[in-house]
Amino acid sequence: MPRAAFFEQRADFYGRPFEDGIIRALLDAGFAVDLFAPDGELPQTIYPDSVRRLPIEYRRRWLQSHLNPLRWRAYDLFLGTTDLPMAFAGAAATLARRPLVTAADEIFVGGYEGSATGVWKTLARRAMHRATFTILTDLCRIPLQRGSADLHDDHEYFAIPSCYSFPYSGRSREEARALLGIAPDDFVLSFTGTFTDNNGAHWVVRLLDAMPDVRILIQPGGHTDPVLDALLARDRRVIHLPERAGWLESMELTVAADVGLVFYLSPKPQFQFMGVSSQKLCTYLWLDIPVIATRQPSFEFLERFRCGELIEGEAGLLDAVSRVRANRDAYDTRRAIAEHVEPEKKVRVLAARFRAL
Repeated sequence: MPRAAFFEQRADFYGRPFEDGIIRALLDAGFAVDLFAPDGELPQTIYPDSVRRLPIEYRRRWLQSHLNPLRWRAYDLFLGTTDLPMAFAGAAATLARRPLVTAADEIFVGGYEGSATGVWKTLARRAMHRATFTILTDLCRIPLQRGSADLHDDHEYFAIPSCYSFPYSGRSREEARALLGIAPDDFVLSFTGTFTDNNGAHWVVRLLDAMPDVRILIQPGGHTDPVLDALLARDRRVIHLPERAGWLESMELTVAADVGLVFYLSPKPQFQFMGVSSQKLCTYLWLDIPVIATRQPSFEFLERFRCGELIEGEAGLLDAVSRVRANRDAYDTRRAIAEHVEPEKKVRVLAARFRAL
């Protein structure tokens, strides 16, 4: 059985939809998979036994002590997320003389910086440049990745969205609401991700002032601090879950919401080319929750498929919430998943490309 080495930025990205889609495509193509991440020697409970979790240190000393080509020739394919893991994947692929694939979960351009600095950034870009092909979260990001890695016009791209390729089968909406102490007639907004101004946290605070009869479910994924925790705990309308849960475990709480908020206020290029790269947007659609999002071209499908509302800025938020609240059942997220996000189809297409290597 051929084996792939997949270098990831963090161990807690294990099971994240983007990586999950890539792993499932590799398995479908007949590959065994070793997942390398810092402190990554952890139990593997999602996939078959042909998938292993292994540790790595993204440091010069670790790389120098693991330069034995014979070790890396045990692999038939190398993949790395951006940007520092790709530098290591590129070095290992060169030693093994095996194909290399970029898994571009993030695109670090326009002042948005990754963990690679100095020579590591140069090595990461060189590795992305010579990769056989690139996997993006949304093909709207091709211009950004092409510029970042100086890719040729005929470079190949494939898409794996930030959405699982299998249907949701977890806790029901009613069960989640009972667990969180949400009454059946409460109207609940969901906010996931860091509670910061770039994600529109200040809009949410002012919305609670303007609409005293709504509640907000906040899941910052562990990115929080004691002061923020204390402030949010003062308002009983706020359901604040500061601890980081697993990807699916978090979604089994998010399903309690009536509408999902997706705000990208940073002017940096990656955040204005989101599309189905957006983990929070895809999560809401996957859970059959309509979305209110800040307008950008890559989100226009939300209006086309009638699965959400787009707003130009904070001034449009109150009316958008009122529209969804008045007619929530009219929003059709399932068709958007089937015809636009297409996670299952995209995994099959990528698997076919892996088989052709």
